[in-house]
Amino acid sequence: MLYVPVIPPSGGRPPSPRVRELAERLSREIEAFRQERRSVTDSEVRAALRLAMRWVGRESRTRVFLAALAVRVAVLVAGIVVFVAVAIVVKRFR
Repeated sequence: MLYVPVIPPSGGRPPSPRVRELAERLSREIEAFRQERRSVTDSEVRAALRLAMRWVGRESRTRVFLAALAVRVAVLVAGIVVFVAVAIVVKRFR
């Protein structure tokens, strides 16, 4: 019996045009780099792509952290403003 491995596409949907365009650009850049440095191996290309993916993840985590920090600061400032406003109103009615 002959076994032919089939890798199903991820997510069940075809990639968007933007994803295909990015993949084409990355492929062209890798090929251009390989033309400049002919000794680059496939394993080095894979390692570079893994490293790049870690950098992409860091940026998004940093953005999420900064957004959460901004929300916390805004809530803190709003709380201080409300506290001061309540203190002023209470002081007037004494």
